[in-house]
Amino acid sequence: MSVPVALSAALALAGVGAVAAAPKPGQPVMALFPPATAQSQVLSSMAASGGHLISTTNVSWAVLTQADDPAFAERLRQHGALLTIDPRVAAWCFGGAYSL
Repeated sequence: MSVPVALSAALALAGVGAVAAAPKPGQPVMALFPPATAQSQVLSSMAASGGHLISTTNVSWAVLTQADDPAFAERLRQHGALLTIDPRVAAWCFGGAYSL
């Protein structure tokens, strides 16, 4: 396979992965903040974004949250989240199981 074809295939797969990992409006969201972020700041950012807490995690900088607004994930990023993903994808990435 030539380099341009391989690069195109890799970029296409990355795009499909990004779409699959995107949280669905009205569904739970795993919000990941910078690792040095205190849990109080994460919870404050979540509340300022209009979300409610579903669960904390074993690290201070990640939270499982939800809001009905379709723009919720974007607001989380505006309030400091580095990444907002579907929690099922997060569980798969970290070798866990997702259940509420």
